Amino acid sequence: QVGRASRRQERSREIERSMLQASVDAQEKERSRIAKDLHDDIQVTLSTAKLKLGMMGRNMKNKGLEADFSDEPAALIQNAIQSVREISRELLPAALQRLGLVQTLKALCETVDTEGGLQVHFESVGEELRISKEAELAVYRVVQELFANALKHANAKVIKLSVTFLPDALKLQFEDDGIGFDPKQITLEDKGLGFKNIESRVSLIGGTFRFESAIEAGARFWVEVPL
Repeated sequence: QVGRASRRQERSREIERSMLQASVDAQEKERSRIAKDLHDDIQVTLSTAKLKLGMMGRNMKNKGLEADFSDEPAALIQNAIQSVREISRELLPAALQRLGLVQTLKALCETVDTEGGLQVHFESVGEELRISKEAELAVYRVVQELFANALKHANAKVIKLSVTFLPDALKLQFEDDGIGFDPKQITLEDKGLGFKNIESRVSLIGGTFRFESAIEAGARFWVEVPL
């Protein structure tokens, strides 16, 4: 009886894990598809529009036509091209495989620092140890989610992110000086902050996720992944 119940529980956990993995795989597949569409379709279309706009201006000048031809449309198109590139990079972080987790997180921090209207401090401690592709992607997605939450909800001015490599574990700490929240309410309701999604991703790579906060006292998040 006890053994049968134990096997049922183990089977139930295996099914739940398989469902979580399938959900994460589906998310990544969709991100990859969108990133490819952005790169192959929209970016090419914008680049072609910019090229044709330049040709139009040159043709008008060659024909001696006085045209009130501002550089502003071309600049707007270039801004749109850059935005598409950045979105594609976030959806499909190819830099992970090429540069590793530390450099990719550093680049993400620099992007948020530049565009997010807040200060981001990044620190890496210890010699970087390459972990599995799945684990690196999971950690990167978790940091993306934490940044998104901080930008949308925390009203923070400063964010600190540190990654520490130990012989047997990778430890990540994310801290903001924002308005904070009531952990009990977050645990019960999630408030759309994506913590359940973070917990699912971290659990699939055998890691742990925890956080602490209080109203008007900022928030701190920890992720630990065994190596």
